[in-house]
Amino acid sequence: EKMDLYELGKQYLEISKELRIKIADLNENSKKLKGNELIYMKRRIYSLYADALSCRRIAEKLMNYYK
Repeated sequence: EKMDLYELGKQYLEISKELRIKIADLNENSKKLKGNELIYMKRRIYSLYADALSCRRIAEKLMNYYK
């Protein structure tokens, strides 16, 4: 089955959503951490934020490519 750019964009949007859910979960879990463990978790969370934003931007470009 062939996929068009809009459908591919929707997949990127879904990945972005999944990443934001993971971020929320990690933020909740990070409340139990201290010291270096907290620092490492925050770095991981910030990295996931960047990934989620990147996926969202790619999704928007793909979904609006023909407009």
